[in-house]
Amino acid sequence: MHNLNVMNTMRIGIFIVIFLSIGCSQGLDSDHPLYTDSTVVKTDQHKRMSDTNIFAILPDSFHNTYRPSRYQTATQFIQFIEYSNISWTDYEAKEQSIPRERINIYGYKGDYLNLPNASDNESAIHVQFGDDDFVCTITASTSKDVPNGREELLSILKTIVYDRSE
Repeated sequence: MHNLNVMNTMRIGIFIVIFLSIGCSQGLDSDHPLYTDSTVVKTDQHKRMSDTNIFAILPDSFHNTYRPSRYQTATQFIQFIEYSNISWTDYEAKEQSIPRERINIYGYKGDYLNLPNASDNESAIHVQFGDDDFVCTITASTSKDVPNGREELLSILKTIVYDRSE
């Protein structure tokens, strides 16, 4: 009888650990740079990033310069790329050389990376996400001379909506 109670207690404990692990992995912690306290809903302010199903709200100072979808100012840029016919699992398996933080973002599995920069005067962020049919990558960079430049890029990333229906 005692062994049965121990086994039941262990099963309940394992269930709780699995449940908490699944529950905690579904969103971003409140201290994560991309955390937002509400679900992002596409509005009239969202613009489709060319050649992708990604929609974002960009400040007027960002202009589309060339393809693929690269928007920039004199000191900052953000680039959106969408790959079709590749699964997130296959893409993720190929991209193991750079340390990354696994996240669930925009409703998909993804990674958040702080990238090494070409110069010491830049700060770069890379987000990638996808599912069985596509992978999107977003790279954003700012000069460290821009006050609040990184925060501005993070605020843009917090507006992202991925919408295949359009």
